[in-house]
Amino acid sequence: ISPSDLREFLKQKLPHYMIPSHVIILESFPHTLTGKVDRRALPVPVSLRPELDTLFEAPSSETERKLAEIWEEVLDVRPVGIHDKFFDLGGHSLSATRVVSRILEQYRFEMPLQSLFQSPTIAEMAAVKAHVLRYWESEFPSLAPHKNRAGQRTYRRKDVEMAMSLKELLYGEGSPIAG
Repeated sequence: ISPSDLREFLKQKLPHYMIPSHVIILESFPHTLTGKVDRRALPVPVSLRPELDTLFEAPSSETERKLAEIWEEVLDVRPVGIHDKFFDLGGHSLSATRVVSRILEQYRFEMPLQSLFQSPTIAEMAAVKAHVLRYWESEFPSLAPHKNRAGQRTYRRKDVEMAMSLKELLYGEGSPIAG
């Protein structure tokens, strides 16, 4: 049985968040002297990209490259393709929070946590960011970035949430935006 076959089977039986991102096939489990499974002797999953349904496509824009670096660092998975889904790579709610924090640190761009759930690939997140910036620069000049206490240019979360709502109105919920 292959790891992808096992994951397909588990998708029919378990909720999405319980599907393992890494699967290691063993001939047998290592045991302690008392006959219990020796967890310390189990192999550690390597930080390679798990076998996914999507083909790997490397980041092409600067935004995609920076987002991929953030995901690779937070998820400890390499390489990350632009169509790989965050949760298929082993992401969960706590790692999603870390990704959003890193985006704020790197871009001074406050992306709502829900945006990672609505746009779970690098391509979709980059498109959302481009879409938001396009709106700020053209349609809504009043939503321009402001300077925070440290004098750095940043975007307000409520403005990003409003732009996400506009994206849903214009393009439909869950539809990626052509960036």
